[in-house]
Amino acid sequence: AMAGCLTLALVSSLSLPLRAPVCQLDASSQLLNQRLTSPFAQRTPQYVSENRFCGFGEFRRLGRAGKAVSFLRAETSQSDTDDKHSSEAANEAISEKAVAELLEKGFTVIDNAIDMETVDQFLVGAEGMDANGKLNTIPEQVMLGREDKIMVIDVWNPEWGAIPDNFKGVAAACAMMKGLATAIERHCPQPQPWGQLSAPPFFQLAVYDGVGAKYVRHLDNDPEDPSTQEGPPGLRICDRAVTALLYFNKDWKEENGGYIRLYHPEPGREEEVLDEIAPLAGRLVLFDSKKFFHEVLPCFRRRWALSAWINGAQAD
Repeated sequence: AMAGCLTLALVSSLSLPLRAPVCQLDASSQLLNQRLTSPFAQRTPQYVSENRFCGFGEFRRLGRAGKAVSFLRAETSQSDTDDKHSSEAANEAISEKAVAELLEKGFTVIDNAIDMETVDQFLVGAEGMDANGKLNTIPEQVMLGREDKIMVIDVWNPEWGAIPDNFKGVAAACAMMKGLATAIERHCPQPQPWGQLSAPPFFQLAVYDGVGAKYVRHLDNDPEDPSTQEGPPGLRICDRAVTALLYFNKDWKEENGGYIRLYHPEPGREEEVLDEIAPLAGRLVLFDSKKFFHEVLPCFRRRWALSAWINGAQAD
């Protein structure tokens, strides 16, 4: 389990493109803090500043000067009760069979990782945040083939008090995702193939509008790219071991598109399509971040996903 409390955070690009989940502490950070209106920002957390950190794969190819983004985060201790809740929810979702498949094939698909009541609650909060302008496209990324709107969030800070009803689903989904590292480790042989796993340092909420939005083929952690080592340990791209994708799309049909396409991980077969997975409500997809090129096919209906990267042994 990751030490320290994670607090749910809100990202807004203001007049600047969204760049990463942490930022240089600057005037735009202060302006963002004044503009946040969601209950998630009822109390002001401390800022954490990290220069030149790049939180998503393609950002490493883009210039960062003058394009910091604001990310709110608190430095408080996490309660044992919250840790226990996260682990219990993840343990219910992750079976020994699922971990065995993840180890053997490099990916696994788990249905009913969360119940439909949580899905409904999640959509209330997520749609509300989108309506309030909290999710944004990334102009540079759109040119590279990424067309979703995103925000970076973290789990609810218990010190803020009770979770508002309209955000309980979002908080529950994040809590379950936070517990995935320990849930997977329960069923892993020793030594583990990724080294010791640790909880995701943040979560990415994304929505694809139903107008053909897509995300072209990419790799979440390219071992051959030295620039993935940029940033502080634990937040670098090179630390990612397992990608986790959780979906919230009820009554999804084939004509809605939006499948995630996985490519074959074996050398010489990288152009072969291995599987195409529908983003069904309650479905959790796990795969090796270093091995699987993947893409999101064009979406013809709004498509919600919560993404996280479970860290492995940190590279030196």
